[in-house]
Amino acid sequence: MKIIIISKILLFLFLIVIKTSGQSYSGIDSLKIIPANPVTTDEISVICYSVFPHGSCFSEEFNLSIEDTIIHIENYHFIGEYTAICHSVDTVHPGNLSEGNYTLYYFLYYNTETDTTYILSDIDTIYFTVSSGNIIKSENKTDIITVYPNPANNKIKIQNNYNLVMQSIKLFDINGRLIKSFCTTGAALDISDIAKGQYVLNIQTDKGEFVEKIVIQ
Repeated sequence: MKIIIISKILLFLFLIVIKTSGQSYSGIDSLKIIPANPVTTDEISVICYSVFPHGSCFSEEFNLSIEDTIIHIENYHFIGEYTAICHSVDTVHPGNLSEGNYTLYYFLYYNTETDTTYILSDIDTIYFTVSSGNIIKSENKTDIITVYPNPANNKIKIQNNYNLVMQSIKLFDINGRLIKSFCTTGAALDISDIAKGQYVLNIQTDKGEFVEKIVIQ
């Protein structure tokens, strides 16, 4: 698999010439893992945001392979002949993964009505870690850490009932994007600068991970 990946990356170097010469270009806009900090019990998804210079654009098929800690995804798109910026959001589900540090290679291909041969358009790589399933679920362990009020307005308070060591406190949106990191020594989190909506509060402690859905209003 490593030889195949290296060959495709070398081929992709030729695409840089096309991209920088001002010609029409199809490519990956962003790539992310959901959830952002997965554990072994999570069903992991990979979301790819891509853009094409023609419409319509849609994914025809995926190829997914996993070898040890190397994940290889190929996404094959069809794009139409109409000149317009076309955005596509595609999701692949690797599912549950074992604990470890992973490298994910994502290859984006496309073809058209006049050219049915798939062309390698873009490559992206992300690195992520899957930790053990030692997670504190707030819905059945609220006596360990209490987060209130919820819904919240300007501040969120954390009640650490068992004096756990707080290692990190982070707020993510529902797409897994990091919104804000908080100081671990304070008892109240300032959320006055965050837009209304649904979020996920992630608290890493010495005894595991605490996850709580938060509504800011």
